[in-house]
Amino acid sequence: MRGTLLHTHPPIDSDLPGASSQGDVSGSQSDILISPTLLPALSILSSHLNALRRTLSRANLNSIYRRIGSHLNTHILQRAILYRRPREVTDVERKALQREIELWVETCRLALPGAGGRVEVPWRRLVQAGRVLDADDEVWMRILKASFDDVGLEEWETRMAELVDGVELSREEIRMIARTREDCPL
Repeated sequence: MRGTLLHTHPPIDSDLPGASSQGDVSGSQSDILISPTLLPALSILSSHLNALRRTLSRANLNSIYRRIGSHLNTHILQRAILYRRPREVTDVERKALQREIELWVETCRLALPGAGGRVEVPWRRLVQAGRVLDADDEVWMRILKASFDDVGLEEWETRMAELVDGVELSREEIRMIARTREDCPL
C-alpha cells in the first residue's frame, strides 16, 4: 500500500518526503516496522524546531509551534486515519500508525526540551485517534459500546476521558476511526 500522506496534499508532502510509515507496513503484531522513509520527515521537523528554538523568544516559539503541530496533527489525522475506508486498517497497520504517532510527538519533545507536557497539546487529537486504533480487547469493546450505544454526551465524555485520556475528538470522529479498523463489527 502506498503512503497515505504522499498522494494527498502535494504542497506539504513535497516538504515532508515519505511522511508516512504506511509505505512499507509489514511484520507481525510483535514486530512492527516503521518505514525508513518516515525518518527524513521527522528529521526535518526536528531541525526546524531546533532552529526556531535557537532564534525565537519563548512566547513566539510557543505560538509558532502550536500552529505547526496543529497543522501537522490535522493533516496526518485526516489523511492517515479519518479518510480511510471502513474496515481498511489491519491489525499490523494500526500498530504501525500508533508507533508513527508516538514518533511525531517524541520528535517534538526531543527538539523542545523543557517544554514539558505542552509539547503534546497540538497533537492530542492524533494521539487519541491512535489510542482508539491501538485499543485491544476490553478497551476496544468499551470504546465501541460508549460510542455506538445510546448514552448521553456527558456519560460518553466521561468514558472517553478514561479510555483514550481525553475528549478532543468528537463522538462522530471516534465512530469514524473505529469503523476504519478491520475488526469493527459495526
